Amino acid sequence: MGLMDSERLTVKLYVARTQPVDAPPPTAAPPAIAPPAIAPPAVAPRELVRIFHAWIQDDRLPHHLPIDVADYSHVHRGPGIVLACHAGFFAFDAADGRPGLRYRRRRPAYDQAPLPDALRSLASACKLLQEEPGVDLPFETSELLLQVDDRLRTARPEAALDALRGELAALPEAVFGRGARLRLEAAGSAGEPFAARLRISGGTATAGWKTPCAPRPAAAVKPPADPPG
Repeated sequence: MGLMDSERLTVKLYVARTQPVDAPPPTAAPPAIAPPAIAPPAVAPRELVRIFHAWIQDDRLPHHLPIDVADYSHVHRGPGIVLACHAGFFAFDAADGRPGLRYRRRRPAYDQAPLPDALRSLASACKLLQEEPGVDLPFETSELLLQVDDRLRTARPEAALDALRGELAALPEAVFGRGARLRLEAAGSAGEPFAARLRISGGTATAGWKTPCAPRPAAAVKPPADPPG
């Protein structure tokens, strides 16, 4: 049984950056105490609370059975806005300094292996967010944060990272499309669950991954109709 088979998986997609986080110009002297580089929220917390409640009322995530919404936006680098479901937890947060949507799996939602199941859940929620009126959230599909909250099996992070590389070898085409290439990097810090950053390049836009998360195309502008004669 590999790390990807763990039931304690968390995956996160980041909101695509339209510009880098503010930083002093190269010629300027660095401040004595540098402020934390925290990206501004991409959606107002109050709006996310409203959206998540609407998903519960309208049964927008039938495979997950959404139950309740919690607002932790007042907590610095906290869980953000959380949508608790029977199958897992969705959270829009900036816990690591970058806003994005996170999914923590509890049990199967689509009757798949843990990692494909978690990725499909995350992509489905990203697509729903992008379909909300007034919400402009292009997600960065070339980068994924993967966490395994299993301290017994990840007690040696370097060994766990090597094991995960081997397990991911057969994943690119199955999930990300033909020709996709993956690069795995260590992420997180001591005292936190094991985390790895997955860089994805190439590959086709598959319905199971890139298509649901891609920015929506601009609506075509229709010419005005001729007035009735």
